[in-house]
Amino acid sequence: MSKASLSPQDLTAAYQACLHEAFRQCPLLIHRWCEQLVEVLYERSMASPDSADKRHLQDAIAALKKNQSAIEQGFALELTDAIAGDTVASTDKNTVRSKRSISQVDFDDL
Repeated sequence: MSKASLSPQDLTAAYQACLHEAFRQCPLLIHRWCEQLVEVLYERSMASPDSADKRHLQDAIAALKKNQSAIEQGFALELTDAIAGDTVASTDKNTVRSKRSISQVDFDDL
């Protein structure tokens, strides 16, 4: 099916399906990200000769594990807000937004 043959309703339905799948995948994405980050922090703590650095890295691992659920929820909310902000911007170029675009959302913000 070529792009020219898609109706605006088809495009809207496809867009909504993509958004739905992205939101469905958020917890899995954050879970995998957290696992990998814990692994990197652990390896770094084991390699560090400084006991204070080891303690800080282990504290970071504990905090990450403790807050993983909140990070998952926060990421989904940030993603929702960013998408909503981009939708407003694309439909009304004169609207002033307080939200950032999706391209500006990163894990550090969570």
